[in-house]
Amino acid sequence: MSERDQKTEAEKPIDTNAAPTIVAFTFQFERALYSLFLGHAKRTQVGIETLDDVAELTWNADGSVAARLEQDANTVQTAGQPFQDSSYKLWHTLRVWLSHVKALREKYAEVQFCLVTNASVPEKALARVLSEAKSSGQVKAAVSALRAQAQVIVTKEQPKTTAKPASKPKTSPKKTSSAKVEAEAVLKHDDDDLSYLVRGLELLDNGGTSSVSQPREATIELFQLPSALVEHGQEVYRYLLGIAVDTCRQAWSAGETVWLSPQVFRDHLHNERDRRFLYKYLDRPMVHVDFKNLVAEGGREFFFLKQLSRLDIPPRIIDRHLEKYWAFYVERVRLEKEGFNQVDWEAREDKLHQRWQDCRDNAEMELMSGTDTTPEKVGRLTLTKTLDENFKAALGRYETGNSYFTHGHYHQMANEPDERFFVYWHPEYDAKKNTGDEGDS
Repeated sequence: MSERDQKTEAEKPIDTNAAPTIVAFTFQFERALYSLFLGHAKRTQVGIETLDDVAELTWNADGSVAARLEQDANTVQTAGQPFQDSSYKLWHTLRVWLSHVKALREKYAEVQFCLVTNASVPEKALARVLSEAKSSGQVKAAVSALRAQAQVIVTKEQPKTTAKPASKPKTSPKKTSSAKVEAEAVLKHDDDDLSYLVRGLELLDNGGTSSVSQPREATIELFQLPSALVEHGQEVYRYLLGIAVDTCRQAWSAGETVWLSPQVFRDHLHNERDRRFLYKYLDRPMVHVDFKNLVAEGGREFFFLKQLSRLDIPPRIIDRHLEKYWAFYVERVRLEKEGFNQVDWEAREDKLHQRWQDCRDNAEMELMSGTDTTPEKVGRLTLTKTLDENFKAALGRYETGNSYFTHGHYHQMANEPDERFFVYWHPEYDAKKNTGDEGDS
């Protein structure tokens, strides 16, 4: 054999076959993200690798806590499913849950045990039988079926020959032995523990969502993106998934557990929606790069631009509003340096705010009879009525002669959502509507 042939043979690549593991771990994050947008925003926390693959804790009105433990099993195989009657995955999961059942019953008012897979599980599978047991009689029968199947695994003799029909996959002796150990451990638990587990067990196959979609697509549906952003759904999803992964990475690197807040991720979603609407306005050759960076980093200072970008109005009109905002900003700075009374500014904002409320209410009433009323239409009409070119608000005892001094002041008020005289152009920015628990609606 030549030296070249020897080197080629020695350097054969190692097939680690890590793809299925990576896909399975990604499925876990996808399930967590789905739970974050499906759950109650203010009363729920979602954990990854805490109590289980994915865990959900929900605080009840009486202060008690309900727990949901989820064991995820993703498969890249086109046939079969992970929770087969004699599979190690099924019996290991049941054994782990049963080993903690006493502590779980003491700590939580209610515990739900979920088996989740992307595959389809047959109707007669043991996992489905356990999941569909609801009445006392069904639970008792399911426990009997559980014990019977465990006994089959425990007493099953190993085949004397390794020869197998070509049509059947080979069974790993190690896996068979492992499943046997898990099944033996399950049989040691009394009927009370087994009944408690069965009553709380739920099988979620085909992705485990409330729709026909897998978790990724179902979560994008929960985003409820407006028509203008529907095509960005996958990009928005990847952005949020990246936040979840990076949050876990930082916590795990520090040896900390991870509990994620649905409200925090909904805030991330809203910010990403705002950013994408705003960039539709900024993504034009005429907008200077420095200004783009200033707006992107300015946050609250250009909050009014985010609102205007949601109204589907021509960019040139937004340009005019921006010019009026800057003109007012410069003039206000000059007047304040000259010692203009702050009381006059507050009195002016009070009057402007009251007028905006009237304009907003009138806009909503005008559109009530329409069949295709949208938040964008309400916002555009509110903006048109409020920024009437003939209305010029006074400042103290001084009249003003330029519309920019009123329009720009309104935009500054629209930059301050936490202030008393905040105004909004798009109805979605109504702070009072957003103070409730979105998860309950």
